[in-house]
Amino acid sequence: MSEREQRKEIPSNNQRLLPVDNELAYTRNRCTKKARKINSINHHLVFEIWFDQHYQIRLQFGDENGMRPGIDSIKVESLVLKAMKHLVTYSSLLKTFNFINHNLNGGRANRIVLQELTDDGKLNVVIEAHLIDLNTFEITVKTAMCIDTFKIGDGQFILEIIENESILKMLENGKIKEIYSL
Repeated sequence: MSEREQRKEIPSNNQRLLPVDNELAYTRNRCTKKARKINSINHHLVFEIWFDQHYQIRLQFGDENGMRPGIDSIKVESLVLKAMKHLVTYSSLLKTFNFINHNLNGGRANRIVLQELTDDGKLNVVIEAHLIDLNTFEITVKTAMCIDTFKIGDGQFILEIIENESILKMLENGKIKEIYSL
């Protein structure tokens, strides 16, 4: 049996690699020193945004505390759309995080709290996401409140959006724990 040369680790840098000038050239990518780019696919995913009746009533008529400022549909929809690429990325990176519901078989659906600081305070939007088909996801806004003291359930995930970045958190044993950030 012949001895193989020991594997060498390619240093990882988090910067994007330079574009390939020569399509036939073998260049460095994240995996190897010599690879040739064959194709680049721009896959379109459809995120259908739905508003639950509970949210609509709170938006139009308020609740026992009166009208709720800061939860207008434009702000809420904007936060949901900003959150989608972050949620998809986190669910790809972290084995313990899944925000898509599919074939629940009587189980409780995952709900995620989206948060963003606005002029009115901290906007909290609770969503439930379901897989419809290979390209389509149904995102339903269950409720929204613009308060700093929003109640989170134990084991529930929170995605805080800060401009183009995000922090994924989870409430665990009464304490909010940071899981990952992008």
